[in-house]
Amino acid sequence: MTRVTITLQADEEDTPRRLAVCERREPRTQAGWFIRSELEKRGLLPAGTAVDDLGREGSSNDRQA
Repeated sequence: MTRVTITLQADEEDTPRRLAVCERREPRTQAGWFIRSELEKRGLLPAGTAVDDLGREGSSNDRQA
């Protein structure tokens, strides 16, 4: 797994954390989900199976709910 550091503007920094809490994800997992989702939308990664922070496989659509 690769680590990436992302700098957010002041108005951007709290929103992903709040969304992670609402969706019952860790903030790092939420950030990874955002990135994967956008790459899938742009056709840069195939939609489908992804691994969550606990090593479970599942559809990326399953984790939206």
